[in-house]
Amino acid sequence: MRSGVADSLIAKTLIAAAVSLFAIGCGARYVRVPLLETPELTVGLRSETKGGKPLERGFAHPAALSAARAENALARIEVRENAGSKETRRPAISPELARALGRALADALGRADATQEVVVRARRSERRLGVFSRNFATGFVAFVDSQQRLQVHFADADRELSPGDDAALPEPVAGRSLQAIKTLPGAHIETLGQRGVAIDYRAELFQHAAAPTAGGRRTILMETAQPEALKSSAPPPATTDPGRLRALADLEAARRAGTISEAEYQRRRAELSQEEGS
Repeated sequence: MRSGVADSLIAKTLIAAAVSLFAIGCGARYVRVPLLETPELTVGLRSETKGGKPLERGFAHPAALSAARAENALARIEVRENAGSKETRRPAISPELARALGRALADALGRADATQEVVVRARRSERRLGVFSRNFATGFVAFVDSQQRLQVHFADADRELSPGDDAALPEPVAGRSLQAIKTLPGAHIETLGQRGVAIDYRAELFQHAAAPTAGGRRTILMETAQPEALKSSAPPPATTDPGRLRALADLEAARRAGTISEAEYQRRRAELSQEEGS
């Protein structure tokens, strides 16, 4: 009787082992292509394979997305964070980090194929009184979907690390996070689940940067109506000075590239007009 029970247990163990090996051999696995690795920023491409072949993900890659447009899109994502009894609404990515991540994301999306998503991990430090520092982690998965939307799924959104925590940041996976955050909708930004967003990055809004205001909130300059006298359709100030002509051309190029806001463009243009008249 005991021998029969033992034989049954051994048989079940062997079957379980065989099933596990089968699952490991046939299950999906990650294939990673590193693009950038520094102590502060790691960027790479990640795909899943099954049976040795990449799984079709339907991504619209490679995607042509300028660094400025990527930065402006990332800078406008907001989250609501719960820390105990305190609830805070803030940018998901700190302004000083958004520019570096925008450049890296745009480059990665241009290199990715239809099976690869972009994986980003970043660490930043914040000093106080020049002595003490606080460290923050940001990690997300991003891709352009079949509807030409930039999807960003956060694992960490500027999460403060424990003092002395120098461990490598975990690789982000969509839908997995220990941080109590919720992404928020915005202009041309749709929420996906608890920590994801889909951004219509081709919208004109993302040609221009958002200006931070008190409390970490942002004001979208494109939504501010411009007086008739300041509209960009007005002709440039007449001038024959080569230096001012070059300055006007550079200013117009910056406006079209989205590296300056419409208000900043109009202010500098007015200054050039005043210099010409003086």
